[in-house]
Amino acid sequence: VIETPPEIQEKMNILESLVESYYKIPEINGQNLTIPLGKTYTLNDDALSGYELLGSYDGVNKNGNTLSITPNKIGSFTINLKQNLNIYSTPFVVYYHSSSQNLLLTGNVPEQEISFSYQVTAGSLDITKYDLETKKCQNKEGKPIGKAVYGLYQKDGTLTTTITVTNCVGSATNIPLGEYYLQEIEAPEGYLLDPQKYEVTITEENITIPQKIQVYEEEDTKKIIIYKEYLKENETLTPEENVKFEIVNKNTNQVVTTLTTDAKGVASTTLSYGTYIIRQISGTPGYEFIEPKEFIVDKNSQNEFTYSFVNKPFLKNIKVLKKDDGLKNQILQSGIKFKLY
Repeated sequence: VIETPPEIQEKMNILESLVESYYKIPEINGQNLTIPLGKTYTLNDDALSGYELLGSYDGVNKNGNTLSITPNKIGSFTINLKQNLNIYSTPFVVYYHSSSQNLLLTGNVPEQEISFSYQVTAGSLDITKYDLETKKCQNKEGKPIGKAVYGLYQKDGTLTTTITVTNCVGSATNIPLGEYYLQEIEAPEGYLLDPQKYEVTITEENITIPQKIQVYEEEDTKKIIIYKEYLKENETLTPEENVKFEIVNKNTNQVVTTLTTDAKGVASTTLSYGTYIIRQISGTPGYEFIEPKEFIVDKNSQNEFTYSFVNKPFLKNIKVLKKDDGLKNQILQSGIKFKLY
């Protein structure tokens, strides 16, 4: 037995290193990862240097012994890699004979394949929207809250997605990690646009838990003022106190409110959107009531508008027939005068 010559040992070491490298499998083989949307997963493994991606994968890059994954959509994905051992043009061949020397023809060894999978997770957001006054999904008159649209913005003001709220609920999914704010873009019919910004933060800790935000809508009401006067016998307009009016919702025929004028003949209230009818239900005896008046309150209405009403006294025709007291015959004579008190 003699010591192996150095030049031979060196080549043996190379061969053993190649064999060891051939059987060294990257640790990621067979794993199932969970990667949040919006985060880059990076793996450094010396064993990866001998592998290449089998195909093109969206958001997956490999450079030497570094593999990076930047998901851009939700789902489950599988990545396949294969050893890159194409040194020769053909595979190796072993020539075997039972009674003579075996021979080896150099060539490529079988290339090993590995695979791993990953699941992409993302955040979600649920919105609940109620009337500010009733704390319900309807206004004080029982009318349901209509559709609203919210925008989910990044910190720098970039719009990420829009959320439509119908029947007082709305939701957004597939939200990447990050800091956001929620702001109303379109208010429901009859409501004011909410200027408030609601902060939303998606982290790795809460990404699987839907974020919940409760918001309230303030009705866009308009003020109506009634000025009530009546015409005295001397043709003087005088404020009429203690006159009652009903305001009726035309669609439901329900009385929304009852108003009573003050000493200045003034009464006022606020109304939400709708079509209404004003009716006078009391007044000064001997004076006519106003004719019922229909009016509309909507987004085009002034914030404050007025109606002035004047009641005139009832006027009746009086016919005087002058007769003889004894004969009861009509006295056919002109110029007879009477005084009416």
